[in-house]
Amino acid sequence: MARPANNDFVSVSVKLENAGEVRRALRSLDVDLSDMVEVNVKVADFVIARARSIGPKRSGALVGSLRPSKSKNRVRILVGSARVPYAGPIHWGWPNRPKNAPPLWGGPIAANPFVSRAAQETEPAWQAIYAHEIQKLCDAAQRRAS
Repeated sequence: MARPANNDFVSVSVKLENAGEVRRALRSLDVDLSDMVEVNVKVADFVIARARSIGPKRSGALVGSLRPSKSKNRVRILVGSARVPYAGPIHWGWPNRPKNAPPLWGGPIAANPFVSRAAQETEPAWQAIYAHEIQKLCDAAQRRAS
């Protein structure tokens, strides 16, 4: 997972091995890949539920900013916003404060990769959801073809 260029939000993606092959197979069955948006959001929502339970809750704004990205190509979870600009430093850590920083900025921040941890902890479950949902799309395509 790459570190975000700016710290306005954090993006955690899950890479499906052989995703290109899966998409080609679905296209060969005449499955509309825009249907994958719903599948990816469902998987992201599952991981988000776990991330909310293990994430930091000082004010609740950080875990409240968790949301799925609506993409047909990947599962992606966004964290943070303009109102929650500290998502990046909290998730990835902040080794040192910038030079010439005001004294109130504090010191280093230890990484708390709660979204990454949630994805890892729930991997068997969301893989099963993903497989089940893709199977449903394939079954629906077969019914349409019959």
